[in-house]
This record gives sequence, structure tokens and C-alpha cells, in this order.
Amino acid sequence: MPIKYKIGVAKLPRFYYVENVELELLKRLGLAIALGLLVGIEREFSQRREGEPLFAGNRTFALLALLGTISGYLAAQISPFILFGALLIVGALIVISYFLSVRTAGHLGTTTEVSALLTFLIGVIIAAGELFFASVTTIALVTLLALKPSFKALTGKISYEDIFATLKFAIISIVILPFLPNRTFGPLEVFNPAETWLMVILVAGLSFAGYVLVKIVGPQRSIPLIGLLGGLVSSTALTVSFAQRSKQNLELSRLLALGAVIASTTMFPRLLIEISAANSALLPKIVFSLTSMMVAGLIAVGWLWRMERSRQQTTEVQFTNPFSITPALKFALLFVFILFVSKAALDFIGTRALYFTAVLAGLTDVDAITLSVARLARESLEASTATRAIILAALSNTLMKGAIAFLLGARIFGRQMALALGLVLLAGVIGIVLV
Repeated sequence: MPIKYKIGVAKLPRFYYVENVELELLKRLGLAIALGLLVGIEREFSQRREGEPLFAGNRTFALLALLGTISGYLAAQISPFILFGALLIVGALIVISYFLSVRTAGHLGTTTEVSALLTFLIGVIIAAGELFFASVTTIALVTLLALKPSFKALTGKISYEDIFATLKFAIISIVILPFLPNRTFGPLEVFNPAETWLMVILVAGLSFAGYVLVKIVGPQRSIPLIGLLGGLVSSTALTVSFAQRSKQNLELSRLLALGAVIASTTMFPRLLIEISAANSALLPKIVFSLTSMMVAGLIAVGWLWRMERSRQQTTEVQFTNPFSITPALKFALLFVFILFVSKAALDFIGTRALYFTAVLAGLTDVDAITLSVARLARESLEASTATRAIILAALSNTLMKGAIAFLLGARIFGRQMALALGLVLLAGVIGIVLV
């Protein structure tokens, strides 16, 4: 049992008792100093780089965070007026400093002053025991501060058309979606308005995110990254987005094909993770086939990457309005149609048509059929049958993306995708024969 020491003879709150809680207090104070220093180092470096008047350096920001932690803790132990008073003092210092900098140097920016106030509040958050929240808030704050040059560069490149496109995307994603019913309608009950509209948002959102990244870092860096991240969400939707973009910017067709193939290759490790979660006993049977398709995709990625690096970009690429709802709506209609056909095949032909159903389901969503078949394999379905069904779904999905590339994309985009995905299909066919 820990020994308690009481300081003085007055009736003091628990804060003055020396207990095991000391270690927790030291941890919070140490975190406050560390997070305050992190913000302060960035602010001091930024102010010196841009020639701004030095409002506060790393020590001041560390002290602000420490003051927030101490005042927040004492407010909980003694009186909330302690925190209120500390906040008034900090606010007064920030206001005085701002007016002095405006008067002496003519500096009108408030970024450092707002950062100082947030640093004090981060200390208060630490005092409340929300250490993770305080750390995440600090990381977000420092990231926003450090990205100032990128934001300034982006602001200089955007146009009124870009702002209008952003508003349209916000309308379809935020305003319309909440009002759509999240239940099925129509024949066979496969049409879900909310789910279908989410697909529209996904396709449009990938296109819009790609446009923003291209504006910031350029196409050579951003498109492969979008392909990798988009493949974790929906490689089919990303292929639709990139195919549409290839028609608008023919100069980027090969690079967009590279991003789409990266997204398609990402599908195979994702499927292995899903199978291991649903039925790990199925992994030894299917790992060779899916790994072979992934390796074939990586070979295609390497080939396309080498071709793109050797090709000299001689013309400047001009980008237009990134938001286009028409291709996204076409994909949503196709999505609903394939869902209807798949459900009809399952209802009217029966479970014996598993392979046929897997092919149809794979045209739109390979994840759903993979998880369903993997679960069935735990109960009544043979492992070899389940493996063939999953591989057929993956082959069907790959073939669908090739068709999308030809129908919606530029000619060079479709040709590059056909060569790359053809190699993946060949590996999948060999894998299904060997099962």
C-alpha cells in the first residue's frame, strides 16, 4: 500500500497528496511539453523562413501547452475559474501581440496566434486525460501548418470552375445522399438507392481527388498513388474514373493505365486478407492462384512504369473541370443491372449455378462473392469448388475492367490495359486449371 504524505496542515485537495498518481501527472506534463515544442519548432522555422515577426518560439509554445495542462488540472481539482482566468490571460497576450505586430511590421496574418490558442487548448485536453485526442490534434495542426506552401501553390492554380466543381461534388455527396432510402426496391429487391448513389459518389470522388493531387504534386507522382489507394476501395470504380480522364487528357493515357493496373493488382492481396478473415482454412488452396495473378499484375506495372519513364513529356497537360456526373451515373446503372442479373441467376437457376453466379457477381463486386463463398466453404461447400468460384469472380472482375477501359477510355488507355490485364487473366486461368 503506497504511503501518503500530506503537505502542510490545511485541508488540501487530492492534488497535494503524493501517490501513484504522480507518475500519471508527470506523463501528462511531459506530453504537453513535447507537443508544445512540436508546434513551436514548426512555427519558429516558418516565421523565420517567411520573414514574419516572431510572435512565439518553441519554448513559448511548450509553456502554453504546459499552462493549459496545469490550469486544466487545477480547474478540475479546485475551481473552474482557474482555467477561465488562464484562458483570459493567454487570449489577452495573443491579442496584444497581434496588434503590436500589425502596428510595427504591418503583418495581418493570424495563423501563429490561432496556433498558440490551440496549443493552450491541447494542454487542457491533456489535463482531461484525452492523450490520444491531444496527440492527433497536434499532428493535424502541425501538418496543416507545414503544408502552407502547398496550399498557397494550389490556391494560385485553381479557378472559379474548380470551386464550382467542388460545390457540385459537395451537393451530390452531402446533400442528396441523406435523403435517399437505404433499402431495396423493385423486382428481386436488388435496387438500393443509397447504395447505388454511394457508387456515384465513389466514382466522382476518385476523379475529383485525382484532380486535386495532380494540381498539387503533378501527374507523374499523384496518379500511381491514387491507383494504389483507390485499389483498396474499388479498383473497378477507379478504372471508370481513369478511363474518363484518359479521354480528356490523351497525353496522360499511359500514366492513367499504369494507375489503373496498380489498382487492379491491389485487389489480389485484399482478397487474401478477406479469405483469411472469413475462412483461413481455404488459404492453402487458393493462395497460389491469387498470388500468381498478383505477380502477373506487378510485372505489368513494372513494364508500364518503365515505358512511362522512358517517354518524354513534351506538351503541357491542361486539365478541365474534374467533376463529371455522366460516367458515374452510367457505372451506377451498370452496377444495378449486374446485381439484378446475378440475383435472378441465383434465384431461378439455383445453387448449382455457383460458378455462373460468381462470374456475374464478379463483374461489379468481387468482395461480396468472395466473402460469401468463403463462409459457405466452412459449412457445406467443397474447398476446391469455393476456390474455383473465387478465382472465376476475380477473372470476371479483371475482364470487366478491361471492357470498361475499351468502352470509356481513350484508345491508347484501352490498349495498355488490355495487354496488362491479359497477362493477369492468363495467370488466373493457369491457376484455376491447377486447382
